[in-house]
Amino acid sequence: MKNYYSVSRKISLFLSGLLLTTSLNAQWQQADNGITNHVYTAIGSNGENVFVGSGSVNLYGSADNGSTWNTVTNGISGMVTMLAASNGNLFAVTANGVFLSNNNGATWSLQNNGLPSNFAGQSIFADGDTLFSGGYYEVFYSVNNGSTWTARNTGFPPNARVQSFAKKGNTVFAGTNGYGLYKTTNNGLSWSLTGIGGQQVPFSEVESVYVFDSKIYASFSGTLYVSSDNGATWTTATNGLNGAYVNCITHRGGTLFVGTYTGIFHSLDGGSTWVNLNANLTNPAISHIGFNSSKIFICAQNVAIYVRDLQQVLSLEALSATTELTIYPNPAKENLTVSLPENASKTEGILLDNAGKELQRFLLNSGENTLNVSHLESGIYFLKVNGQSLKLIKSN
Repeated sequence: MKNYYSVSRKISLFLSGLLLTTSLNAQWQQADNGITNHVYTAIGSNGENVFVGSGSVNLYGSADNGSTWNTVTNGISGMVTMLAASNGNLFAVTANGVFLSNNNGATWSLQNNGLPSNFAGQSIFADGDTLFSGGYYEVFYSVNNGSTWTARNTGFPPNARVQSFAKKGNTVFAGTNGYGLYKTTNNGLSWSLTGIGGQQVPFSEVESVYVFDSKIYASFSGTLYVSSDNGATWTTATNGLNGAYVNCITHRGGTLFVGTYTGIFHSLDGGSTWVNLNANLTNPAISHIGFNSSKIFICAQNVAIYVRDLQQVLSLEALSATTELTIYPNPAKENLTVSLPENASKTEGILLDNAGKELQRFLLNSGENTLNVSHLESGIYFLKVNGQSLKLIKSN
């Protein structure tokens, strides 16, 4: 008769890292060869090419999934605060204005016609040939890839700095540095304040605003909120974030990602639940997240750039509310079997010792998964499941 421990509860089962037979792509790998300053200010991509702003003057590009980086600053000046790509063009905004490259950063041209000399750019958003860019205290609009710009500030707070743009249908949202979240439905001809929970909160810091699956996500003073009615009302979306301060929001496929001061998290249910992807990140203060077709890149502020196989991350799915996880034998002597239903999706797990020290991370497939525990000393261990732990006993 099997001696096992069975769990059936409402969980999103996610554990980060390596199955013993899985390639190293299952974990984050440092990928900043050639970068000398790790104060990351921006990340973006154009096709397979990935770009990061680093330090006060440098912009780096990589065409080999982050294996090597080279400076791509020919014609560009100032610290890059944001990047955007559209129709093969790459845009960078700095304190000196907006720059355009149509050759993946080999050369840049200044696109400042209509921008004031003291523009001091902070943010940029590209949708086809249409651009929005925010500087200190002003918002500007272009319909020709930045060849000419017009001010669009009616209703916008005079002292606000735009930190992030997002678009849903004909509504453009602009998150500011302490003046709340604004929106426009007429390409910036007029702006109005939106708020949290039906109340306008004008002095909140909006670190990031993002549109995904017809919903708007915004980090208000580090707390993640979501709106399904175009910003009229908001609810928190923080289950599993454990109070983490959200710096950036993005997505690939059906998966949402947020970067926080305590790591990178993903959600498979539109932000209802979050699980971290912090496998082998020693200092996971994540300021930026970027992608190309095969990799996900994260900037650990002041530390490094890390890369991971994107498909491996996207293949990790949450277990349903009724999924039963069984582990046996318990106590275990040589091998521990972790069993998932045959229809369960691939997921991940963390093995901890009795003091909470992480020992191993591994992928779990549907059906039975065998974990060799013969090398462990006898005692109590835990299998961490979405912030909850299952007790394991290792015997001699």
